[in-house]
Amino acid sequence: MIRFGVIIQSLLIFATGYWLNPAPQNTYAQSLPDHFSQLTVENGLSHSTIYTVYQDRLGFIWMGTENGLNAYDGYRFIHFKHDPRDSTTLPNNNVTSIVEDDEARLWLGTWGGGLARFDRTTSTFKTYKPIAGLNHTLSDLRIQYILRRSDGKLWIGTNSGGVNIFDPVTEKFVHVSHDPHNETSLPHPRVWSLAEQNHAVWVGTGNGLCRVSEAPDGLKTERIEKIYPGLVLSHGTIRALFADGDSLLWVGTQDGLDRVDLRTVSVRRSLTHERVNVVTRLQNGHLAAGTIQHGMFIMNSDGTVIKTYHHDPNYAHSLGHNDVRWIMEDRSGIVWIATRGEGVSLLDSKPPKFSIVADDIQNNTLRSTRVAAVFEDHSANGKLVLAGTDRGLIVYNEKKRSFTTYLEPTEDNTSSVWITSIYKDPAGFYWIGTFGEGLIWFDLQRGIIKKIVSRPGDSTSLNDNRVRAIYAQSINGVRRLWIGTYGGLHLWDESNNRFKRWVAQNGNTNSLSHNFIRTIVSDHVNRLWIGTYGGGLNRFEPETNNWKHFKGNPSYKNSISGNEIMTIALDPDTAHPHLWIGTDGNGISLMDIRQETFRSISIADGLPSDAVYNIIPTGPDHFWISTNNGLSQLRYIPDNQFAFRNFNVVDKLPSNIFAQGAHYLSNDGTLYFGGVHGIVSVNTRKLVFNQIAVKPQITGYTLHNGESTIERSTFGLDELTLESSVTWLTFQFSALEYTNSLKNKYAYKLDGLDEHWIYSDERRSASYNTLAPGDYTFLIKASNNDGVWCESPTRLTLHVLPPFWKTWYFRLAIVVLITLALWSFHRLRLQRVEQYNRRLENIINERTTELKIKNEELEILNQKKNEFLGIAAHDLRNPLTTIIGYVQLMINDIRHGHATMRDIENDLDTVHKVSQQMANLVSTLLDWSSIEAGKVNLEKHSESLQRIIDECENLHRRAAEQKNIRLAVERPLLMPNVFVDRNRILEVMDNLLSNAIKYTHPGGAVRVFCEPTDREVCVHVEDTGQGLSQEDLNKVFKSYQKLSARPTAGEVSTGLGLAIVKKVIELHGGRVWVTSEKGKGSRFSFSVPCYNEYN
Repeated sequence: MIRFGVIIQSLLIFATGYWLNPAPQNTYAQSLPDHFSQLTVENGLSHSTIYTVYQDRLGFIWMGTENGLNAYDGYRFIHFKHDPRDSTTLPNNNVTSIVEDDEARLWLGTWGGGLARFDRTTSTFKTYKPIAGLNHTLSDLRIQYILRRSDGKLWIGTNSGGVNIFDPVTEKFVHVSHDPHNETSLPHPRVWSLAEQNHAVWVGTGNGLCRVSEAPDGLKTERIEKIYPGLVLSHGTIRALFADGDSLLWVGTQDGLDRVDLRTVSVRRSLTHERVNVVTRLQNGHLAAGTIQHGMFIMNSDGTVIKTYHHDPNYAHSLGHNDVRWIMEDRSGIVWIATRGEGVSLLDSKPPKFSIVADDIQNNTLRSTRVAAVFEDHSANGKLVLAGTDRGLIVYNEKKRSFTTYLEPTEDNTSSVWITSIYKDPAGFYWIGTFGEGLIWFDLQRGIIKKIVSRPGDSTSLNDNRVRAIYAQSINGVRRLWIGTYGGLHLWDESNNRFKRWVAQNGNTNSLSHNFIRTIVSDHVNRLWIGTYGGGLNRFEPETNNWKHFKGNPSYKNSISGNEIMTIALDPDTAHPHLWIGTDGNGISLMDIRQETFRSISIADGLPSDAVYNIIPTGPDHFWISTNNGLSQLRYIPDNQFAFRNFNVVDKLPSNIFAQGAHYLSNDGTLYFGGVHGIVSVNTRKLVFNQIAVKPQITGYTLHNGESTIERSTFGLDELTLESSVTWLTFQFSALEYTNSLKNKYAYKLDGLDEHWIYSDERRSASYNTLAPGDYTFLIKASNNDGVWCESPTRLTLHVLPPFWKTWYFRLAIVVLITLALWSFHRLRLQRVEQYNRRLENIINERTTELKIKNEELEILNQKKNEFLGIAAHDLRNPLTTIIGYVQLMINDIRHGHATMRDIENDLDTVHKVSQQMANLVSTLLDWSSIEAGKVNLEKHSESLQRIIDECENLHRRAAEQKNIRLAVERPLLMPNVFVDRNRILEVMDNLLSNAIKYTHPGGAVRVFCEPTDREVCVHVEDTGQGLSQEDLNKVFKSYQKLSARPTAGEVSTGLGLAIVKKVIELHGGRVWVTSEKGKGSRFSFSVPCYNEYN
């Protein structure tokens, strides 16, 4: 090997400038910072200040902000805010604490609105606030912290009202308060934090720590200095508590973090002078503490700080803000850090899949951006990673965490080296291929660099200085070094220190097909497979100098997919050897070497891109692939099936674009890829995937009925009923897994409609239109970011109601109607015959009935006529007899000379009165006849009812005085005019007043009074007469009726007066009624309408 090195030196042409200065340059020892992702108002948060974060049992993330409650499903935010017009909304927008009960209800503490309960089925809130005078209500509107204990009760820490213990069953509060004169009370009214430990609750206040526990006589409050004398905390303001098992308590104060060991009664302090807002334990066993000014600290179990996260304005993926208000780790290991002012920062606590070799910390990349070659080596100083870039060679020492640069450009940048390939020979020397500078021989230990270049006219030198491939082949212990350039294939002849060339010859199929060589491999029988850029695949047998070309032929489906070949990998399976050929734009061609057939693999099969740059076998049927759209892990399944798992910048790769030939697989399974942003490494043997199976949930739905669109957000919907008018239905869903949620995949189907699962990558919705009535089951399943699918799908029962004309009862009604119609038609035909037979009989019966009705009417008329004549004969006979008697007496007295003028005058006066009674009787009979015949026409006008009453009083006052009856008429101060026929109402008043006087004994009284209202006036005529029996009351307003009462002075009565009164009042639209008791007098009343502009 010494001879080989000496001969090389004699052949090399020494360069100047940077070739003579291989000394280390630019050493860095910084570690790559962790990568935070941010959720801010730009992403949809309602406010940048977050006080609490909570993951519910379904997986939804809830965030309490200064401007409402936010629900997050991995893709979008839903806001809940206070609306003063709606009592079912959030009572206050400042949400400070969130817990969930066994019924999946959320309980929220607000700063100024009290306690709120959120019902996820209705998206409404119920509020609990202080009520003055009631002891079992909340003591303070400002809530700092809520602890849900194992018994289901809520312990609520408030700003100035101590602790409130709330029972969700009884909805009553029990108060634990501060009393400055009682050492067994809380030490301060403000409660910052709460923690449950050993069936008791630790309460952190503004002036110390205490423990509240159950006692036989109620709750027992003990201050920590009384329980553990001599135990002193770092500060009296207890901002955070975390119960760590049965005997450890982590206490965050205004001046640090205290690890309190209750068994040894000792305190260990850390984070001195830090104001600690929150302390919690992560799934990896470490403790996390959030502070007001200096971000988040990660500590081990004894409180030793092992990592600090703070905001770096020069690093976009640092912690969003140094004021950390809450820390929550979700079920998949994502740590959610709530900050004051910059939203939520997310940190994945799971080990990263990929590591990045970088010397530019802020941009996570090597400063030389294009890495085209990668190699791993080991030295006495540890593992080395060599990166060939467009600006020289960079060597990373993993042990020292340092970078050393070789072959740097000159200061004026007039000369630089673009390294394309790296190979280390058995002697420990590096052979470096460059694009334009030929081959470089490099002794890293001594820092010696020498160059081999093309010499025009020398056929034993390189044919072209653009070297793209270096491949070492060992045959029976003899090493062959093959060099692929843009000038053909070269073999280094070690014995003669020269190159042998093979170049493309036009028209010669037994030569290289194209000079642009990109990749070289050998198979199990030592044949070379050479990939060219433009000439397809070449198979070369060096021993026989035989060549065979494989080029793409669009008309032949089993040909290679493309002629621009970037990489070739040999399948490790020698029983069924295959070549995996990556092309620039045509995917992968899988070649069966024995059959010499090809099978194309493309984006449609799962490749992230059809531009494939490197294919590296890592095990039987397992490959890693780099492309211009990320990395891919491929598992080949016999019978030409392929399972891809793709990775891109979402998986925290620095870039999706990688370089052809820039890969290296080390002995420990570490795989390196070079690209436009440095080197990415992945340990293929230790790679851990996210095994947490997701349980997707339906997060909303949209309904369209042709006229309007309804959108609803849901949190665990399992049943939905649709009206028949819905023409379009869209479900939204989410896996609720937040590790690279953009890579979650979904599959859904609607049982009863879809026969197969419908797979969806980015689309998180499923739409259906014009569903037929019936019951369906919507199924949704999902995979996490690493392709792990859930075991059982989420189900939603969907009921689509039919339109009313498709309901069973409508159809039954149609059947019944048709049956009735047929039956009716049959009956109608039968009835026509019967009707024809009965027609004559019906005519006769109709005539008979008409005659019978006429006869009955005549009988009624005759009966009324007889009644009328009977009354007339009876009531007229007596007055006529009286008149005849008096006239006869006057004639006799005159004939015999006994009559004086006074006697005659008296007798004539009597005859006149009797004649007047007969005239009144005839007038009454005529009125009744007119009323019965409907011939009465009222001439209604606006009239003064008081004047009508006064006129009637004047007519009857003498009659009342003659019987010594006191007649009293009461006149109201305000009497509205009435809309009446004056004469008819005067007739009514005359009848009622004359009856009252007629049936009242001498010495009695008659009273007339009115009761006006807005719409009518009621007139009452009241007497102290004989009264009416129940029998009389039943017929008092009927015609031709004689009552039990009799006139007290022999007055006459027709029995028609009250019947006429009733008819006249009803014609006016009024009412008439009577109240009476036998022997106690009567009151007759009627009402008439008031006059107004609408009469």
